[in-house]
Amino acid sequence: MSPEQASKQLRMLRDFARFYAACWLHPQLVCRICERTSEPPYLTSSPFLSPLCLLDLLPTSSCALRELGELFHPHYPQVLTHGGLCPVNILVSPSTGRVTRIIEWAEAELLPFGLALYGLDVLLGYLGLGGWSYLEIRDELEQKFWKYLSDCIADAKGPPEDRIRNAVTIAREVGVLMQYGFKWKTGVVE
Repeated sequence: MSPEQASKQLRMLRDFARFYAACWLHPQLVCRICERTSEPPYLTSSPFLSPLCLLDLLPTSSCALRELGELFHPHYPQVLTHGGLCPVNILVSPSTGRVTRIIEWAEAELLPFGLALYGLDVLLGYLGLGGWSYLEIRDELEQKFWKYLSDCIADAKGPPEDRIRNAVTIAREVGVLMQYGFKWKTGVVE
């Protein structure tokens, strides 16, 4: 990757971090359904949960699902969450690398912060003929993304505590599972 491309990639990640920080800083007031039921409604609804590759996902899924309650703690923000952060829905200026728009909000819903962080991976890699590949500088880019996000949130509310950081990690893992680890029983969103 050329230095110019790396610079554009960093700008795109900075914009993406600002997008997520705006969600964090503007949580939505929602009815706490999960306080009255034993499981989050989206894990018990009919379209979900036919594992595609359970053995590969088992370590991540069991840990994330065991810690799921953290995402519904009263201090953890529920935010408007994009339902399909993929490359075709993230518009980027080719000349600057800046995110200009995030489109296709038809599947947006109020969910715990971080469930759409699976979208970070689409900025750290690409799908080629041989399957998914990460950029050579993925680790550096990912570290900078988390620093940008933390800085944006800390500027307004102080640094996130360890419990919140843990919950964000869980949310990202659950988001990855929801986006890529399961298929819809009927093949369509109901």
